[in-house]
Amino acid sequence: MIGFDGTEPDVDWQVKQLGSAAAIISGTDAIVLRNSLRDAPVYPSTMTVRFHIASSQVGAFSRMIEWTAKRAGFYSAVISDTGTGYMWAHFEPINSVANWKIFHDDLRDKASRCGGSFILCRLPTGLASLGLDVWSPVLGDVTLMKRIKEHMDPLNMWSPGRGYARI
Repeated sequence: MIGFDGTEPDVDWQVKQLGSAAAIISGTDAIVLRNSLRDAPVYPSTMTVRFHIASSQVGAFSRMIEWTAKRAGFYSAVISDTGTGYMWAHFEPINSVANWKIFHDDLRDKASRCGGSFILCRLPTGLASLGLDVWSPVLGDVTLMKRIKEHMDPLNMWSPGRGYARI
């Protein structure tokens, strides 16, 4: 999906440049579509992961996530922003034999191999109890982040262990 803003003549010109592939949505339908895209990261699902990948790899990585999910026994819904490289993926098990931990580790590994990041935003209770890393990879600036957290929260009362690298 591509969105255009501007004056009516500017938008008309941009749409014409797309040619016959353009399907124009406007009015209430456009508002509903924009809101659904805006709210996609918080869509209710059992497991939600945010990835940050090089924008040139977003298309291939989206397909790889969908393939990995299907192979592991999960439904997936992926939304990507090719301009920023941010991707949100929502997962639900297809059946009771789907293994969350193996799937989690596989997704994290795939993001790491292509130089991306993996942030586990929502996970099933059973997986949460395993103490898995929520942020991956942990970068060199974590020492500075820990010092800032210690300075701002010396009693470690603000969401202890829930931030980046369990800060």
